[in-house]
Amino acid sequence: MVRLIPERTAEADNPQPVPWLVVGLVVTAGALLRFIAESPLWLDEALSVHIAQSNAIEDALRQDGHPPLYYLVLNFWMDLVGDGDRAVRSLSGVISLATLPFAYLRGRQVGGEHLGRLAVVVLASLPFAIRYANETRMYSLAVLLAFAGWWIFETARRKPTLARLGAVAVFVALLLYTHYWAIWMLGAAGIWLLVAAFGRVHLFDPTAARRLSGAFILGGVLYLPWVPALLDQAANTGTPWADPDRPATDIVLLIFELGGGLRSEAQLLGMVMVGIVVLALFARRDDEGLRFAGFQPSAMESAAVIGLAFVIGLAVGAVSGSVFQPRYFAVLIPFFVMLLALGLGKLRGRVLLGVIAAMVVVGFGMSAVEARTKRTQGADVAALLNEQATSGDVVVFCPDQLGPSTSRYLQAAESGRPGPTLWTFPSKGSPLRVDWRNYEMRNRSADPAAFAAGALAEASEGTVWLVMATTYRTYEGKCEILRDALAGQRPLELAIAGDPNVFEPATVFRYAP
Repeated sequence: MVRLIPERTAEADNPQPVPWLVVGLVVTAGALLRFIAESPLWLDEALSVHIAQSNAIEDALRQDGHPPLYYLVLNFWMDLVGDGDRAVRSLSGVISLATLPFAYLRGRQVGGEHLGRLAVVVLASLPFAIRYANETRMYSLAVLLAFAGWWIFETARRKPTLARLGAVAVFVALLLYTHYWAIWMLGAAGIWLLVAAFGRVHLFDPTAARRLSGAFILGGVLYLPWVPALLDQAANTGTPWADPDRPATDIVLLIFELGGGLRSEAQLLGMVMVGIVVLALFARRDDEGLRFAGFQPSAMESAAVIGLAFVIGLAVGAVSGSVFQPRYFAVLIPFFVMLLALGLGKLRGRVLLGVIAAMVVVGFGMSAVEARTKRTQGADVAALLNEQATSGDVVVFCPDQLGPSTSRYLQAAESGRPGPTLWTFPSKGSPLRVDWRNYEMRNRSADPAAFAAGALAEASEGTVWLVMATTYRTYEGKCEILRDALAGQRPLELAIAGDPNVFEPATVFRYAP
């Protein structure tokens, strides 16, 4: 049998692990940064809360297009700590912190104490991880389950007891219930297992590989109850809010996102990370020092899972019309973190500490900027409506995607007076959620002029408020026609101007009788 992946990464020397003091300082600062977001909840976060508060989460998700686990956990979390902005975001922060021990354990499995500490430093300071620790979405949960599942997988590979194989099956199912890109990651891992079990060159013990394959199958069986909902979502929701995939662009944007966003410093950090991954893939340290020596077996598993998952995911996306977003990479973050740790592990002494210091400083800086950036004008719009909109008024959201982040902060009921009627264009539905089913067809066939006439008739002697933005796909020109149709019947007054520096800007027009 030819073994391509050693039990431990072998190096020519035995490096001293990164000092625990350094690890502790990075973890402490990274922990604080995971709880500092101040922006009101934007669309996706508000949707998370509204869906989690629903009495019928499965029905709500059939309109939304995601699996249910995170929303069930968020529902439980809100029962414990409340539904304020900081409270709902704190779930992701706590989950992100809980991932750090698994990074250490997995790193130690791969390369001993030194690599374990490096993996913790990388994950604690990674801008991608900090960004989604500050967001009310499922991505921190996906990272945790992927890291813990990978560690348990490796534990079962070395000693495939029934309990460990059962744990692998459970984590496979939990990942599938968390995010659909886990399907492609687990598909890539499944291919890896099949090669290990039946390939002519064994990656590891074929018997263990076959047993782990059985655990993967059992995990899929545990997921079967959700498959009807998945098929319904796939047939009716999709990703109408984004442009079709361009793989080269997707990869470039992902690199920038990993470094902290589109700012130049973040782009530079992302490119530095790529360079470190290259070291992991092709560099070797021996008695002659650091040199490039062909593809390194220690990086093979991580590189194979990332590469295969991308090939599968982007191929399916090209056929189905779905798109890749950098945040979906959450399920692959453990493999990327391990490649970074392996690359850093090729360095020594002051060079290593210097590179770590530079990455941590830039990473924390970009994370702090991103976490403190205002993401939506929804709360500003709600404050205006809370103060001025009354019973008999009609508030129209065009597109409907502005509704969730605004309606979360409306307080008409608390003010002791009935609130305005809330409509979304074109369905006149509730602004709490977005119905993604047949979204593009519904929007493109809508008649803004007829909708405007209905809003004016509903308002009668009341005021019509139009909350709008003009850059959303499937709405091209529709909201502008609606704005002008209302202006043809009533005087138009600008109440709030959209802020181009905000990720989710909104302009508000008032049409008084």
